Amino acid sequence: MTWSNRLRLLGGLVVVVAVVAAATFHLNGSRARVESTAAQIAAESYTVATPYSGLVVEQLVELGDDVVDGQALFLLDSANLQRDLAMGAVPTRTVETAIDADGYLVVRATGDGTLTALGVEPGTFARESTELATVQRAGSLFVEAQYLLTTDQYARMGAAPRATVVLPDGTEVPGEVSEVSVEDQDGEARIVVSVQSDALLAAQGADRLVVAGAPVVVRLHLDNDGVVTDVASAVQGGLTSAAEALGRALRGATS
Repeated sequence: MTWSNRLRLLGGLVVVVAVVAAATFHLNGSRARVESTAAQIAAESYTVATPYSGLVVEQLVELGDDVVDGQALFLLDSANLQRDLAMGAVPTRTVETAIDADGYLVVRATGDGTLTALGVEPGTFARESTELATVQRAGSLFVEAQYLLTTDQYARMGAAPRATVVLPDGTEVPGEVSEVSVEDQDGEARIVVSVQSDALLAAQGADRLVVAGAPVVVRLHLDNDGVVTDVASAVQGGLTSAAEALGRALRGATS
């Protein structure tokens, strides 16, 4: 057999091994991840309520405003508050922090965040414990994703599975699963996971689509031990050996 025939044969073997390797790696990768059936960005929120009923005299913020802990949001004129003040039934700390110079009740934010909902308007009457507003806590974005997994897939989730979040603009950011809830659904595991990601928080300021309620895709990375992984490793080793053999043949042909 001539050297040219040997090289062609060896080159053909390398191509075959490469094709098999690509197919095996693809299968290996597909077994190692599963995409969410539904997922969206979520956030922690808190409500702002009034401890006294009264007339909403002034609304000091607008929907979408960023607020800080302790910031005044509403002023209420409350007859019940005036009665308790006259009776000395209001704690000193409340008088100092929640009542202004005009005697109005000052309702304040209890944490940094963004005003996402308003429950009252100026000039309306709010009863005691009425929810005046909702504030999305700063830095609290996370992703909630749902999956329908086979028994084998669920067994390969591992103790601390990793995740990749695909944002609305196609950007991929890494994340870690922080909570998992499971229920059986016709022999398959219906999984709901919460994914935390520092990169998601960083993207919030740069991308207006990264907000609570925005749909995303979450790829869950599974453990992939087993036959397919062993075959992939063997193919990779074979491809490396073939490449080395081809290199030696080329060097021999030119020497």
